[in-house]
Amino acid sequence: MVLAFIGSFQVFDLVQVLTGGGPYFATEVVNTYIYHLAFGGSPGSAAQPDIGLASAASFLDGLLLIVFSALQVLALRQISRQRTAAHQ
Repeated sequence: MVLAFIGSFQVFDLVQVLTGGGPYFATEVVNTYIYHLAFGGSPGSAAQPDIGLASAASFLDGLLLIVFSALQVLALRQISRQRTAAHQ
């Protein structure tokens, strides 16, 4: 489950090329949201870029990924310990 969650953050290129986050933001993911904030809104709109909000969202996104990656490492270590204890 953790791997699937982390993998869901890696679909920026597919969403951006295929739909651009539309229609009406239906396929927008966190990374396309950050991109649209940083570079001026959705395609075809005249929205001004908000670099501050985009950098804050990127920072929180990075922290979230670090937390989930650390949880995955801890879970794998625990499973490894249980397996070695069961085989002894």
